[in-house]
Amino acid sequence: MSLSSLDRCHTLVTLSGRLVGPDLEEQLQGVEHGCPRVLFDCREMTGFDDRAKARFVAWHADRRRELQRVAVVISNPIWRMVISAMAIGSGVPMRPFSERDAAEQWLNPE
Repeated sequence: MSLSSLDRCHTLVTLSGRLVGPDLEEQLQGVEHGCPRVLFDCREMTGFDDRAKARFVAWHADRRRELQRVAVVISNPIWRMVISAMAIGSGVPMRPFSERDAAEQWLNPE
């Protein structure tokens, strides 16, 4: 797992392996407040536990007012459907993608 700032308003969070709640919490704490666009690269993830899913949803609720767009790059088509469903309830413009280039284009439409 890693976190990096692509520019001052776009953060990349790379997640891999089986994601558990405490590991996700650590990564989410690294995303600065005021960062309006976040890209989660989850292509190397193999699974997640219920605590990680709950924390992901709660993080979006906490940051709803400051997030403009959240892109999630994920290989598993079923998980992309899960992300689409989560986006509806999150109140945040969030979309799943199978390719990182498409996600970055959506995050930075100008």
